[in-house]
Amino acid sequence: MRRGFACHSLSDIVREEAAARGLSHSREDLIAVGNALRAAEGPGILAERLLSRLGGRDVVDSIRNPHEAAILRRIPGFVLIGLTAPVAIRFERSLARGRLGDDETLEEFELREEQENSSIVQ
Repeated sequence: MRRGFACHSLSDIVREEAAARGLSHSREDLIAVGNALRAAEGPGILAERLLSRLGGRDVVDSIRNPHEAAILRRIPGFVLIGLTAPVAIRFERSLARGRLGDDETLEEFELREEQENSSIVQ
């Protein structure tokens, strides 16, 4: 909790599901799990699964598509703020995190971001 806010990530929901399925947390597996969840339970499922965890002062990040935002908008007083950084900076941050399966080139990173930010199951 920082500055009185609890922080949540829709990506954590995907990581939890991957763990429950016995899969790694590689980007490739996480994209596949996220897409499978959306195909089976609808494009807003990650936000739906998070709703019961939210209290009074929460921040939700990794909102990837409009369906997720629409689910969160049901919360009274919800405010959506979009933050972005240039792709080169996001790529540098990804390299610094060093997560399993992160892309090694800027081109790969851009392609994966396009896949992650889609509401269409691939």
